[in-house]
Amino acid sequence: MGRGCEPIILGMLVHPRTIRENFRGNRLFFGQMALLAKTMDITLVVFPPNYVDWQRCQVKGYVYDSRRQRWILRRTPIPDVVYDRYIPHDLQAASCRRAFQLRGIPIFNPPFGGKYGVYRRLLHDPAIAPHLPETRLLTGERGWSSKLAAWRKVYLKPDKGSKGKGIIRMSLAGEEEVVLEPTGGQRQHLRRKAAWRWLKSRTLGQRYLIQRAIEPARWKGRIYDLRVLVQRGKRGQWEVTGGSARVAGNGITCNLHTGASAAPLSEALAESGVNVTAEQVFALSLRIAHALSRHYPGLAELGLDFLVDREGRVWFLEANSRPGRGIFSRIGDLQGRLTAVRRPLEYARYLAGKEAG
Repeated sequence: MGRGCEPIILGMLVHPRTIRENFRGNRLFFGQMALLAKTMDITLVVFPPNYVDWQRCQVKGYVYDSRRQRWILRRTPIPDVVYDRYIPHDLQAASCRRAFQLRGIPIFNPPFGGKYGVYRRLLHDPAIAPHLPETRLLTGERGWSSKLAAWRKVYLKPDKGSKGKGIIRMSLAGEEEVVLEPTGGQRQHLRRKAAWRWLKSRTLGQRYLIQRAIEPARWKGRIYDLRVLVQRGKRGQWEVTGGSARVAGNGITCNLHTGASAAPLSEALAESGVNVTAEQVFALSLRIAHALSRHYPGLAELGLDFLVDREGRVWFLEANSRPGRGIFSRIGDLQGRLTAVRRPLEYARYLAGKEAG
């Protein structure tokens, strides 16, 4: 692995659409990583699966030219290490990952299963299970109706959704009236049978979960959740990079992509009247990272979402293996942002056998 004293080549595997759209939504992150990589004796090359030429042992990908301040298309040797940022997951990417693995090239942060698979695996950890809201697969009208009756308020989520898309909140008003609140849509009041027909048409062909709603604590009169970023660092160990509170706007989720704002995590906890500290949330985050990496050994970074209820109980909502870095910029934590960009580079050096001192 590696080429003597030459720089490490770190490949970043991305979807072809990322290339076509000129890194839209990732230009700042990719650019910062490329510049920081140079200071660590790493060449970052961004490529889709179809740009790998195994016969010539080359990759055609984009390398940042700091002098010209733009990305240029270049041929490089096959990467020493691959950082997987490919999304959504498909057969083309799976084939590319297997090819790297068969050649003994480390590839880190592969995708894991959907939300329900993660939930089922974490249920087996006695320290994590008490922090998991009751969750079931949506299998039909009977199951939906019984859980809605038992829990009164539920969230319905696509098993492999992200960025808050496709989430629906439902609550019972009386015994037969259902209040529907889809992400980005209008609130509706329907009779139970009509509500099920609406839900069935909305989720047709998709695997959905039904999850018991938690009554959240509020900060300045608004609901909020917590996003924590955990990453492997220069010695391969999980570390907490940082986190923030995400404060809901007018929607049903606290996702930044659906209109939420960000605030310092410790500040939101301290001022919302709950007996929870950032250290407690961070300790649970590390426990979850260790548990998931036993099932998915290549994991190297996770965005973990939590909710604190009115009694001060911490609930784990979901994990994201393709986390952004925007939370740090939004709360003015520039050092946290820098660390979040640097850690995958440190971990790549570790995997290449060139651990930073």
